[in-house]
Amino acid sequence: MISKFGWTALIVGVFILTAYSANAVLTDPEVTHWEKWGLGLLWGGILSLLAGVTWGRYKESGNDPYKEVQR
Repeated sequence: MISKFGWTALIVGVFILTAYSANAVLTDPEVTHWEKWGLGLLWGGILSLLAGVTWGRYKESGNDPYKEVQR
């Protein structure tokens, strides 16, 4: 129970800070377009890699022969 709460709090906290930072960077007139594009591509790459790993683990879990084994 505590572990699930911890992961949820971590994910929500990262999401809030990322959204706030993105808003601050995108609305700041002193930040150049190159920096905005660079940060957007960086986060897009990180999110696409995370989605690829998550999707691969999801697909692999369906073929797991030890899924029903209890410890």
